Amino acid sequence: MISAKKLSKSIDLQGAHFTILQPTDLEVATGSSCAVVGPSGSGKSTLLALLAGLDKATSGTVTLGDVEITALNEEALARFRRDHIGFIFQNFQLMPTLNAVENVALPLQLQGRNDAHQIARQWLAKTGLDHREQHLPAQLSGGEQQRVAVARAFASEPALLFADEPTGSLDGPNGEQILELMFDLNRDQNTTILLVTHDQRVADRCDRQVALVDGRLQ
Repeated sequence: MISAKKLSKSIDLQGAHFTILQPTDLEVATGSSCAVVGPSGSGKSTLLALLAGLDKATSGTVTLGDVEITALNEEALARFRRDHIGFIFQNFQLMPTLNAVENVALPLQLQGRNDAHQIARQWLAKTGLDHREQHLPAQLSGGEQQRVAVARAFASEPALLFADEPTGSLDGPNGEQILELMFDLNRDQNTTILLVTHDQRVADRCDRQVALVDGRLQ
């Protein structure tokens, strides 16, 4: 389960105070899928990062499963993310000096998995990139980089999957393939999914949709 209580984010910039996310309550049931929709600049990516423990909230709490991650120190939070969370970044966040297999295998290696490269190759094949295993990110197209990022997020079969525009750089067939893999994971592994999207086709695949406008859930 994902549970946020009075979660907010504000920043001070050049002498001005900006509220990116107004105090927000949100619950997503275990094994369900939820899409956050809304206009650009409404705070969707910020909300996702706060819920995944990638950013620090100004106020409020986030509980994932039975763990209040906003109460964890940095070391404990890093371990929790490693063991329980998959994240698909909008800008991919691939390691530039690692090839496709190494990028996908890295989180598994951090978990101490001896079969990290084997699993990485299996997921690259599932995303249609088995012929690009040895290529660096700079040698891949934007769509191919996104599929590597997706394979990396799925490979550990996480309990919680957060995705920021998971099909944003993909054409129709490739986007549909990724959606099928994502919702297979949701169904087969009971993975809880929270995603941000501008694509109504993606949002419609989820069990639930919530709208974020000007930092407020509607």
